[in-house]
Amino acid sequence: MSFQTRLFITYSLLIVFLIAIFGVFFYHYILNVFEQNAYSNLEVITDKMSEQLDNLIKPMDLMTTFLLSTDEFMTSMTILSTLDKTIPQNRTYISKARDTIQSNVITYAAHKHFYRVSYFNKIGDFATTNFIQQEREDIREVISQFDWIHLADKARGSIIIIPPYDDPWPASGSAKVFGLARCVHGSRESVGYLEVQNLYSEIEEIFSVPSKNNIKVYAITSSDMIFYKNSELDNPLMKYYLQCATTNKASVSEIDNSINSRKEIVAGIVSDYTGIRLILVQDKQTLLRPILYTLNITILVAFLIMLASFGYIFIFSKQLAKPIRQLKEKMEGIEYENLPEKISINSTNNEIEALNQSFQRLRIRINDAISREIKARTLQMQANFDSLQAQVNPHFLYNILNVLSHKGIINGDEEICEICDGIASMLRYSTSKQKSSSTIQEELEHVRNYLNLMKKRFEHKLEYFFDIDPLIYEEPVPKIILQQIVENSLNHGYKNSKGKMRISIRGHISNRFWYMEITDNGDGFEPKILEEIELKMKDMEKKIMGIAPITGLSIGGMGLVNTYARMALFYKNKIIFKLSNVNDGGARVLLGSQLSKMRSE
Repeated sequence: MSFQTRLFITYSLLIVFLIAIFGVFFYHYILNVFEQNAYSNLEVITDKMSEQLDNLIKPMDLMTTFLLSTDEFMTSMTILSTLDKTIPQNRTYISKARDTIQSNVITYAAHKHFYRVSYFNKIGDFATTNFIQQEREDIREVISQFDWIHLADKARGSIIIIPPYDDPWPASGSAKVFGLARCVHGSRESVGYLEVQNLYSEIEEIFSVPSKNNIKVYAITSSDMIFYKNSELDNPLMKYYLQCATTNKASVSEIDNSINSRKEIVAGIVSDYTGIRLILVQDKQTLLRPILYTLNITILVAFLIMLASFGYIFIFSKQLAKPIRQLKEKMEGIEYENLPEKISINSTNNEIEALNQSFQRLRIRINDAISREIKARTLQMQANFDSLQAQVNPHFLYNILNVLSHKGIINGDEEICEICDGIASMLRYSTSKQKSSSTIQEELEHVRNYLNLMKKRFEHKLEYFFDIDPLIYEEPVPKIILQQIVENSLNHGYKNSKGKMRISIRGHISNRFWYMEITDNGDGFEPKILEEIELKMKDMEKKIMGIAPITGLSIGGMGLVNTYARMALFYKNKIIFKLSNVNDGGARVLLGSQLSKMRSE
């Protein structure tokens, strides 16, 4: 198979693949956007319907609250329910109570905002806004037919929502209404009921949805009675949908309805005010029906793009094959010796020319990389040689110290031997390359050697004291941090002091940190010197954090600042390093870090 044929097939398959991927992605993107918009719209509709229903019922609740807030109304209800109507002396009170109730029931608010406001009790008293008060013989029979009476009694004064029903108190004709009722309790038992009605058409207006959307709307009261439905809803299906209405915020979910074997989009909300659970259901297949048109258009456009792409790829592959073959032959002839040489390809194709230029730059980079690697290896060999050469000097010094020690033994001067042994130990500790760090115990031994040597120099004038918690002996530290501080104290801390020099080194553990405190009884830090050191430490911290380049961190180069820098690098800036003066005179250096066990955790 020729290169041109392979190129054509490869790019054709790539185009088909890309168009298929793009088509699938585009379709799913549009589908996802459409679904999200549909979900959002359904959620907004559900929330708005629930809010409108609450706003419809709240004035009905306020009407009953207004009536019950009137003392004379409550007193009149109690009179009608408790006084014996057969006793002549009670008739005046009963008549006045009926007038009071009727005048309170027939108010401007009641006539203007509600279909009917009614009061009645179980013994036959009845008052309403639509016709004058009268005592009806069938009041008890009508009340006995109300399914909600026992719910009102059980609610003990709280409101209950009555699902739509035919008005039982029609003055003329008939009307379908829904209601809000409240049982009014006296000191011992119920003294009557208040019922506020509104027309069912107001609910239909709130819950109306365009028929083309095919949205099912169900409203269920807290007592599982159907308040509204625009399609059939049996008991199993109602219980299934109620699982989707559990919070006071509208939520939308996609379900596989096991009862009707359909995929449905269900939005549900529970009203905090009425307890009514509102459920909106939309069949997913119906929801996605408009997207099928978009799918057909997408397939058609993709097919046309593929046809055009195949024609272009055929022409392009034919033109591209020749210069690529030339470039391939040139590439195969490349050796290390001719890497820097330039390759010339006669082509008017910008892509081939760009490829040739890119390959030429690659050859230059490879040639440079090989040259750098050769230089790096040469420098590495030189560094290894210098390292081996540097190890000669300590061995030379050890030999000199051994000669001096031997001379002291011959002359019977044990002090010279001790001095040589101490210097050799310090030199061996400081120049050892077996490990870059040490432990506090090894540091203390090194400082003790140094102080012993200084004791030979200053004799009785120098005193030193160690108080170290053994638990910190194995804590890792950079080499020669304590000796630098002690040396700094002896060299600079007693310029104006003539008495004994006392060096104190203490170590302890506190709050998961180890601390080393070095104090002396010398001149202490001058404020100006202390300020300069702190500025240098801040500058060094910037360098360690990468804000400025780090230079000059040799062991003997910068004293206290050097010690701070090496500790900051060693402990990754998690250190304690404080300089201060002792109240009785002298300087104090406090350093420390987190315990190694804590760092590993």
